Amino acid sequence: MRYRRFLSLSIFLFLSSVLFASQELYNSLYQRFLTARSYQNRDELSNLIKSIESTIPKITNTHVYEFKVLLAECYLEYGNLGKNERDRRPYFEKALALSQEVVNAQQNNGKAYYIAGLSTSRLIEYVNVFQKLSLLNAFDEYMTKAIKYLDNDTYKGLAYMGIAIRYMSPPWPFNDYSKSEVYFREAQKYIGDYSGLYLNWGYLYLKMNNTQKALEMFKNVLSLEPHKLFAKAHEENVIIAKEEIKKLEK
Repeated sequence: MRYRRFLSLSIFLFLSSVLFASQELYNSLYQRFLTARSYQNRDELSNLIKSIESTIPKITNTHVYEFKVLLAECYLEYGNLGKNERDRRPYFEKALALSQEVVNAQQNNGKAYYIAGLSTSRLIEYVNVFQKLSLLNAFDEYMTKAIKYLDNDTYKGLAYMGIAIRYMSPPWPFNDYSKSEVYFREAQKYIGDYSGLYLNWGYLYLKMNNTQKALEMFKNVLSLEPHKLFAKAHEENVIIAKEEIKKLEK
């Protein structure tokens, strides 16, 4: 009996140490990802992809899905920074396939749904009109579930913003500017400190011919401090917002 207790305790301690080690490794990789994404460092994302791809086969517990979601997000961001279709499309396809694999196994994984939704939106520009409609429906489903299951404010806000952009911009059909405005307001509750929100919101008001509100949104971009998760994007948003303000104030 004493031996059995000792054996059970040993197994428990071993499993605990394995879980702790994999969680520590994940945290380290995730921090690297946040920095690479914030500064749009494609070389670091490439290195990170290789590290995660080599790590996943060694993870034998449920934490493997965290690593797969992280890898899918790395694929997505790496594709975003590509210069042409050859550099971009394969990584969007990889991100979609991997995030779909995760949601099939974990149907309440909000971040995986979010990545699947964004990957789907990126692929729309590469397909014909019938495929666009199919991907649009998939995007709506993924983002609705992302919002339902996400417990991270930043990602939830980005998901709301993604839907807002979906209703205001081509190649999405069935534009609905009033719906877009509603979703931008929802996004503001979660990412009100992100300049990209106001830049896109400003473009919505330009489409609605409301130059006063558009100007207000572009000025909001200039009033914000750089977001720690999107430092490079903030720099670019400020440059664009200044250009739009000049046009509107002529």
